Amino acid sequence: MSALNNTTVAVSSSHYDSLDKSQLNQFERVWVWLFENNSYPDLTIGMLFFAVMELSLIARLAMYWVFDRIPAMQKYRIQQSLGRQPPFADVVKNILFSTVVFQIPIALTFTQTLSSLNANVATVPLPSLPMIAAQILWFLVAYDFSEYWVHRALHWGPLYKYVHKVHHEAQTPYGLIAEYMHPVEFFAIGICVSLGPMIYGAQSFVPFFTGADWHDYHHYAFVGNYSAIFRVWDRVFGTDVGYNRHQEKLAKMRAQKAE
Repeated sequence: MSALNNTTVAVSSSHYDSLDKSQLNQFERVWVWLFENNSYPDLTIGMLFFAVMELSLIARLAMYWVFDRIPAMQKYRIQQSLGRQPPFADVVKNILFSTVVFQIPIALTFTQTLSSLNANVATVPLPSLPMIAAQILWFLVAYDFSEYWVHRALHWGPLYKYVHKVHHEAQTPYGLIAEYMHPVEFFAIGICVSLGPMIYGAQSFVPFFTGADWHDYHHYAFVGNYSAIFRVWDRVFGTDVGYNRHQEKLAKMRAQKAE
């Protein structure tokens, strides 16, 4: 994985003309169909990038929306009381604003930057599955490490008061709250998401994932548990101590209740 940006080359008309399309797999044929004779490949891939992000978000939100309306699922709530919540209308307006003003431009700028690095993603053959898996792993690690530090910095006095406090208006987080934040924070997180593909020659493996209870504790206690995907950052920098003590306390309470 020494050259994350070398799996593709710059697009030209001769690139597609010289292809033996009979040797392409089904995914590669779809890729050629999308980009052959396409005058705006960066715009196309940018909008695909945006569409994938939004569809994945909507799918996850829809799943939890359904679960939330099934009485039998209520016992699985992490916090039984909803606590303080921003008005739902404000949450929707905030997310729509950030999506239009920041998310779409970031998606388009992201693909423009990749093109400037000679990493145009509109070409074939596509990378092998092991290469794709390795790249995705690296992208997750690069995002998670950078987002850990951004999130931790946002809990510093003035940044928390004027920026991150918006996100913490929800004492009990739910799906939409993931994108309910100050525009400055939204922009910073967008940069973190885009960081991985811009860095070359990195290899890493971090096996410990966070989960819902991990970030729920962050909203419960307001400090600690800054990691978004991998718990290792909080473990390394000592910001999971409160969470571990809280889990020990809950375990003792459950044991006493069972006696």
